[in-house]
Amino acid sequence: MRIAPDQLKLVNPSCEYYPPGFDQAAWKKFRENAMEFARQLAVEFAAPFQVSGEDLIQDSTHGAEIYLPDHLTIGEGKVISSIRVSNHQNLYVITVVRRVSQETETRFEQVAENAGFTYTPEGLFGEPFDTRARTNGDLFNQLYDYV
Repeated sequence: MRIAPDQLKLVNPSCEYYPPGFDQAAWKKFRENAMEFARQLAVEFAAPFQVSGEDLIQDSTHGAEIYLPDHLTIGEGKVISSIRVSNHQNLYVITVVRRVSQETETRFEQVAENAGFTYTPEGLFGEPFDTRARTNGDLFNQLYDYV
């Protein structure tokens, strides 16, 4: 499932660091969900998917990063493609989506839906992850990066 552009604007309109009701228990549940997403990807692709090691709340917008196995990426780039998940409504984005095949992107989306995550296509943010100005306070930062 993909989020619609008009819905995306409503996810974090006040630029909150943490979603409503966010606490240590919510963080733990979110991490369990992210780990389950990675486990389901590992089954689907018969390959390991590692999850970033953040286990303390630093900023819920950058909830976790699921690293893609090398064989699922295409071409070269200065940024490694990954799946970033946001604690705001269990959204996810594929960073540098042009470095994964359309088939892989579709399979990610199917697994994510089963795991309770909603896809935010990179194109909704106006420019690719690896060419954008970092920490500029835009919607991408509000949902997927350290604010």
